[in-house]
Amino acid sequence: VFFNLGGSVALIPNNSGFSNNYDKEVFFDLYAKKENEEAINFTTVFKFKKVATNFFENCPQIVDRLKDKKYKIGDIIEMVYYYNDYCAVLD
Repeated sequence: VFFNLGGSVALIPNNSGFSNNYDKEVFFDLYAKKENEEAINFTTVFKFKKVATNFFENCPQIVDRLKDKKYKIGDIIEMVYYYNDYCAVLD
């Protein structure tokens, strides 16, 4: 798993120059990749449940949690760690 981070920081002017307050916006993409397969951008994927179920198909624990709606798009990092710890050896 790797992150593509980008964002912007705005300085807010005040009477003495610029304040120390920052308006921070950070945008990121989250990709997951198996060996010898193309990476999937899970932050822009349409039909997350279907794509994630196919990606983690050899890990029944993750697939079951997706079907039971215990895992959602916000849990993708947890799913990848679980997969790496318990299911990657099944590939």
